[in-house]
Amino acid sequence: MDNCWASFRGGCDTVSREHYFSEGLLPEIVTVSGPSWTNGETLKLSRKSLTAKCLCRKHNSELSILDKEAIAFHNAMDLIKRALDDPKSSRSGYHIVDGTMLLRWCCKTIAGIHAMENQVAPDFIVRSAFDNNSAAALGFSPIVSENTSLQHLDGHIGFCQYIHEHDSSVVFYSIVIANMAFFVFPSIQHHAEGVFH
Repeated sequence: MDNCWASFRGGCDTVSREHYFSEGLLPEIVTVSGPSWTNGETLKLSRKSLTAKCLCRKHNSELSILDKEAIAFHNAMDLIKRALDDPKSSRSGYHIVDGTMLLRWCCKTIAGIHAMENQVAPDFIVRSAFDNNSAAALGFSPIVSENTSLQHLDGHIGFCQYIHEHDSSVVFYSIVIANMAFFVFPSIQHHAEGVFH
C-alpha cells in the first residue's frame, strides 16, 4: 500500500518503508504468523524484510520519538528482568517511562499494521498517534504476564485485534512488548460519539 496512513495531517512527502514494529525491538530473525501475506503459514524472516510503504518520511520522522520511548521501555524491562533473575545482582536504579508516549507508540503501531494489511485504522487510533490530548482520552491498561496467549513475534512482541462478537464497530487492541500486554480501547464517550463509524 503506497499511501501514507497519516495523510489526514497534510504535508506528505515521499512514502518510506515502515517496520511492523519499531526496528530496534526486533531481533535479526523474526518468526511471523498471522498477517494475511503469510497465507496461514509461520515464516522466519529477517527484520529488514518486515516493512511496507505506508508512511511518508515527514510523518515517520515526527513519530520517531515514539519508537525511542518503546525501545527505552523494552530495554528497561529487560534490565529489570535480568536483575530479578539474578539474586546476587547488585544492580540498582530507576527507569522513567512516559505512559502517554508509550500509548501513542501503540497507536502508531496499530495504525501501521492496519495500513500494511490494506486496512484503515479507526480514527481514534490514527489521531492519537500524533496527539497527547487524543491519546489521553483513550483507555490504556498495561498487564504484566509471564505467558500471554497473544500472538508473539519471537516471544517478545505481538499484536492482536479484538472485535465484539455482535457489533464489529466495537474493537480494542493489544500490543505485547517485554512480557507486558498493553490494551488500547476507546473511551465510552468516544464510542457514544460514533468514532468507530
